[in-house]
Amino acid sequence: MIAPVLADPNNKLSNYSVSSTNGTLTVTAAPLTVSVINQTRLFGVANSTLTGSISGVVGQDGITATYSTVAAPTSPVGTYPIVSTLVDPNNRLSNYAVTNAPGTLDVNYYQLTAPATLSIAQGKVGTATITMTPLNGFTGTVTFSCGPLPVATTCSFTQPQLTGNLQNKPVSTSVVITTTGRNGTIAGHRNSTNPLKPWYGAMGISAFGIMLWGGKRKRLVIAGLLVMMTFTIMVSMTGCGKGITQTPLGATNLIVNATVSGGSAQNVAPNQQVQIAVTVTP
Repeated sequence: MIAPVLADPNNKLSNYSVSSTNGTLTVTAAPLTVSVINQTRLFGVANSTLTGSISGVVGQDGITATYSTVAAPTSPVGTYPIVSTLVDPNNRLSNYAVTNAPGTLDVNYYQLTAPATLSIAQGKVGTATITMTPLNGFTGTVTFSCGPLPVATTCSFTQPQLTGNLQNKPVSTSVVITTTGRNGTIAGHRNSTNPLKPWYGAMGISAFGIMLWGGKRKRLVIAGLLVMMTFTIMVSMTGCGKGITQTPLGATNLIVNATVSGGSAQNVAPNQQVQIAVTVTP
């Protein structure tokens, strides 16, 4: 209630017929707003510290908030609410009009697929496509590497890193397996040069000239030279492939490792692996 009080410094109030009506004072609740900070993390890791802010607390009322979510490290990929709970040690919360909307925790990840088997002829190259599918808006970067390999075998990737996207669109790379045969790898075999090739040409031209314009004695000499050249070629061919470590024939399991990293909204996740049964044939 608001009651009027008349002031009459000159003592004239008796000359008046006074009518007084009391008023009212309405005290409304102060607005108090809790803002929860949304978060994103990867499947398989612990939640980071859940935070938020409070605006509108008056004076020393001492109202604070705690934050929680039902999502655990093993919770499936999806979106979970982050709930704030107000702490009111001085029992002043009734003086406030509270706005307290939950935040969200997005748990995302990625899925890897690859062929189960791959067959490669010894000395040749084989490729297999690895597809990374983002789940629930995964935007981290996945880096690929190969596990232990058989001797005389190498591994590389057409794209060693793949990055996720909010549209959950699959992206792919190829693992390239290079084996070594008795003549080396395909690339090495194509690019190899025989140091005797220039001599073959020179000796052949010389022999042709002598056979045309030389005498009988010279023809006998060139015939001997041709025999020696043929013997040299046969010896060099006999040694071809010796001393080269070859990729073993048979089956082996190729392990492709995937490690993820990301920005401030992404935590480091446990590694994933895919396994491909590689068979090297003769």
